[in-house]
Amino acid sequence: MTLLSKLRGLGGGEKGAALEGQARHDAEPALAGAPGGEAARGILREMFTNRVDTDPNPLAYQRLLEKISSEQASIAAPVSIPPSYRDPRDSEDRRAAAASIAVRLLADDAAGGELPALLDYVCGAAIELLKGGRFAELEEGVAAARRVLQAEQPGEEAKKAAEALMAQLRRPDVIDLLLDAPENEAAQQASERATLFAATGSEGILRALSSFSALPSGGRRKQHVRLLAAAEAEPLLEGFGRLAEEGTEALRGALPLLRRLPVREAIVIGRRLTLHEDAEIRMEAYRTLAEVDRRDGAFERYIESALWDAELRVSAFTLELLKRRADEAACAMLSRYVGGEFGLAQHELRLRAIAVLSEFPSAAARDALINVLHSGGLSFRKNELGLRVAAERALLRRKDAVSVKALRRWQRSPAYWASLLVVRRSA
Repeated sequence: MTLLSKLRGLGGGEKGAALEGQARHDAEPALAGAPGGEAARGILREMFTNRVDTDPNPLAYQRLLEKISSEQASIAAPVSIPPSYRDPRDSEDRRAAAASIAVRLLADDAAGGELPALLDYVCGAAIELLKGGRFAELEEGVAAARRVLQAEQPGEEAKKAAEALMAQLRRPDVIDLLLDAPENEAAQQASERATLFAATGSEGILRALSSFSALPSGGRRKQHVRLLAAAEAEPLLEGFGRLAEEGTEALRGALPLLRRLPVREAIVIGRRLTLHEDAEIRMEAYRTLAEVDRRDGAFERYIESALWDAELRVSAFTLELLKRRADEAACAMLSRYVGGEFGLAQHELRLRAIAVLSEFPSAAARDALINVLHSGGLSFRKNELGLRVAAERALLRRKDAVSVKALRRWQRSPAYWASLLVVRRSA
């Protein structure tokens, strides 16, 4: 009935009357056979004549609608959008906001059957999240992906989506975004960045190592060091191994990083590099091991191994390490080396070891020189006597009572007179 009255109102005039008449004509046969038909016809007649609703909207409401539809709305000031919602007019912001919702669902384990789709969405929005500095949200997505991969029966689609997200982090452009950190980054964000970088595995480590040598000194280098120091052991070892396969020059550029890595990883990598074919790489490896490995006897083992190196400059470099250390352990190692207990014992290097001992002011160094002076008996071998003469000259510069006494004893020995004949005359 309401519909018919509206049609009548829309038609108006003769057309409306015609619609009303047609409706009466159609309704009367049905009402004629019904019980109380005459009463029903009266109700219908009264409805059409006295209860016609020409406009379903109240008058005031109708006028308001007409006013809104006829006027152009104007905004006096830009709409302020809460930062948590981002800008709905920006496609990247919308995508990042949607990714945030997806991440919250993943973090709450509320994804249900939509888990693969949510992981796919976070994967697609990873770059936007990184550019926006929203590391914590991407970190939650990565954590959800790891939970899927560690599950006993993750489901095929969920597993593929999780693997795709982890692979996304290993892309070169994504790794570069993680490496490109500001110098004064907040501690919380730096920690989140390091966690995400660790998820890049050996791919991220290899890229950080390869680019390190080209970086200017300062904050960028420090950021690389922080990220690598926070990496897990196995990817770190694998990254250095892959870098070594790329060639000597690539590996040389990353060697300064070795001493700044966690001790365990630095020791393992350093030991491997002591077997490298390049002498400079072996020297840096020995330097790192001597500095970072504080275990008892470790220093002596590394020095002895380096002095056995077939490359003369590696052994000479090792003597410089002993010179910088200048403690009792260094004195003992130099004395043993001069005495020929280990190493290839090249004569020139043994003379250099005596020169290093002569620069140590300690009593241990003095005693080591006296041991060289009085080692063995009478000999006419030029090299052996040359070592004793070098020790004598070092002790002459000391002028302390113990050194003077040792020199007097030496000058009364047959070896001293032999040295006058063999060494000094040929000098």
